[in-house]
Amino acid sequence: LPGYNSYRELCGLPRARDFHDLLDVIPPKIVEKFESVYDTVDDIDLFIAGVSERPAKGAMVSPIFQCIIADQFLRLKRGDRYFYDLGGQAGSFTQEQLDEIRKISYSRIVCDNSFVQFIQPLFFKAESEMFYDIDILNRRGGKFGIIWLAANKKLRLKGKGSKNDLRLLLQVRVDRI
Repeated sequence: LPGYNSYRELCGLPRARDFHDLLDVIPPKIVEKFESVYDTVDDIDLFIAGVSERPAKGAMVSPIFQCIIADQFLRLKRGDRYFYDLGGQAGSFTQEQLDEIRKISYSRIVCDNSFVQFIQPLFFKAESEMFYDIDILNRRGGKFGIIWLAANKKLRLKGKGSKNDLRLLLQVRVDRI
């Protein structure tokens, strides 16, 4: 398995020439530790550097892992002739069917197939330290929709509120609907 620096290059990041070139994605204290353990940046293991990187903006994984996961998914999709949106097969979906399928979110699948009552619309979106998104999806009596709080605008609670306060606020608002 090639080292971290090779994957940086593969993923469109500049190849690090020295340890200081890692500071764009790895915190300084960790870079210092790498410098004390590895002789050169080319010796750094992919996994340890990947878990050391700061998460990519709006993601829960680092830029290098984001690149690798995206590449793996693309290869999986292109390598599966029965993947749902690849045409040209006897049982391929029509464009109209694909349009309907694309309207469904992962959050909706979770709500429809579990006992989960409330969930954020973008299931894979990471919470921000500054804001908690509190628009939620609700399924009651078979009905499914987005509950918009604060006069159809996204309501955000700035950082100091706890998640328990947020859950209480959500419960109160949902009970009024």
